Amino acid sequence: MVLDAAAARYVIFSDQHKGQRDGADDFLASEPAYNAALRFYLEQGFTLFALGDVEELYENRAQPVLRAYSGTLRLEREFFRLGRYFRFWGNHDDHWSAPGAVQRLLGPIFGAGVQVLEALRLKVIDQGKILGTLFLVHGHQGTFFGDRFRWMARPLVRYLWRPFQRLTRIRVTTPSTNYQFRLRHDSAMRAWAEAQSELVMIAGHTHHPVFDVSAPGYFNSGCCSFKDGTITGIEIVGGEIRLVRWPNARSELKAEIVASAALRNVFSR
Repeated sequence: MVLDAAAARYVIFSDQHKGQRDGADDFLASEPAYNAALRFYLEQGFTLFALGDVEELYENRAQPVLRAYSGTLRLEREFFRLGRYFRFWGNHDDHWSAPGAVQRLLGPIFGAGVQVLEALRLKVIDQGKILGTLFLVHGHQGTFFGDRFRWMARPLVRYLWRPFQRLTRIRVTTPSTNYQFRLRHDSAMRAWAEAQSELVMIAGHTHHPVFDVSAPGYFNSGCCSFKDGTITGIEIVGGEIRLVRWPNARSELKAEIVASAALRNVFSR
């Protein structure tokens, strides 16, 4: 797949963690911002990339979640209907790694042909020149509980953490104002990306936005389940890559550009 830097209008969101609208539902507070963002990007002709952990299926079964957020799914379905939708699976919704489950549960919502990817490579061109490869993936691959032992993590989350969270309504994900590498996992992802030839990675998973143009091999979209109701994502538009936050600093349901860089410059570094 080819990404034309000048013509592309892409938005990348991850880690919605949609639940069942109960005390353990981390997406509930962010629903207004996320839905407003989807309406805006739909009208503006953007392609939507849902980069994994779109539903919280460690804690919940799929059907109740899909029923609980039918309105949000209708918005996502419009992107799919227009050929402007790419969905990925993460560790918390690895149920969608099985094509049979996708067709049985997501097929009736989105329509025939819906797919859920593990990763995607985009060849980036600018004025006919190949800049390099953009690699999109959720980012849990290779982690201890997120990948190799997620069979162990799932029952712990569903039968211990979820009941506790429903009672206490504790939210653990807070927005960040530091968009550089702070987590060990971010550093590992960056090291992997830099070891590849002319590759830039965009991932989610950590819930920590990363936009460090001094070391631009790795970006992170953050998440759509911050406890204050804000969401972060990455836009690729007008030859730029941008980290955006909804709502803006004035609490308006509009995008605020937090950081930006020219794609050409990102790949040249």
